Amino acid sequence: MNTKQLKQRWKDDRELANATTAWLGDTSLPIPAGISQVDGLIDLRGLPTFPAGPVRKITSTRWDHLDLSHSDLSGLQLRDVEITDCRLDQANLKRAHLINVECSRTTLVSADLQSAGFGALTPETQTIWREVDFTYAKISRHLWVGATIDRCTFRGTKMKRSEFHRCLITDTVFATDLTEVTFNGTTQGMMKSPPFPDYDRVPMRRLDLTDAKLFFTAFRKCAMEDTTWPDNPDIQIIDLPSPRLDAALSWLDSQGNREDAAAAKAIRRATGEASIALPQGTPFILINLAEDDTPPTESQLRKALEETT
Repeated sequence: MNTKQLKQRWKDDRELANATTAWLGDTSLPIPAGISQVDGLIDLRGLPTFPAGPVRKITSTRWDHLDLSHSDLSGLQLRDVEITDCRLDQANLKRAHLINVECSRTTLVSADLQSAGFGALTPETQTIWREVDFTYAKISRHLWVGATIDRCTFRGTKMKRSEFHRCLITDTVFATDLTEVTFNGTTQGMMKSPPFPDYDRVPMRRLDLTDAKLFFTAFRKCAMEDTTWPDNPDIQIIDLPSPRLDAALSWLDSQGNREDAAAAKAIRRATGEASIALPQGTPFILINLAEDDTPPTESQLRKALEETT
């Protein structure tokens, strides 16, 4: 069935649609009669009832082996919900709110997560994502706070200008455009009781960035271990303290013009937010020489590093 047909079947049987919506709120109840399976999953594809239906908030239940592809879950509130072995490909999750949700072995291929809210400002309200496929999902300008992200895939995912604050990320692939994406491992001022309180910097381990586009991508006070960086000569990982970088800064300072001074200032600001490489805890910064829109420009910093090599 195509998308239109998937949704039409629920419109043709509104009673079943409403019963299914109610069942999703408490899956310990018997499943409504008339629901079949597809590929071993409970077939709820195209379910369109949430925007106009009576159920707006779902708490303390489990979604297991459900196919909710092409469904409309926009604006839905999920709290204390476990999602396991599900398919939510091309689902509409705009403005959905996921609080203390654990999602595992689930696909969100091409799902729309714009303006969705998930993460945490306290240790009690974090979200957990394990073995979740976000390929081609829409998650631009998204704020992730206190999330556990384990063995997930972001391939072709639209996530420009997203921010990850105090997220515990392991064995995850970012094969996508990370333009203006920020990774920050430290406490934010708005957090009275931050997620992962045992960590000063929440660690990120075994990130695969081989096929990621890094452009004004910020790693601020992160703790990173076994990261695979893009094979790009413009992207330089510089351990601190660095005599080479100190010499380049001195060279920029000596030029006596505004552009070089701005480049030096930007580099000093970056060193003040240096990340650390685990397990030794070596401070480092990432410099991308291709970032030529604003200081430090490619020509200024590249020349400074060449002059002092």
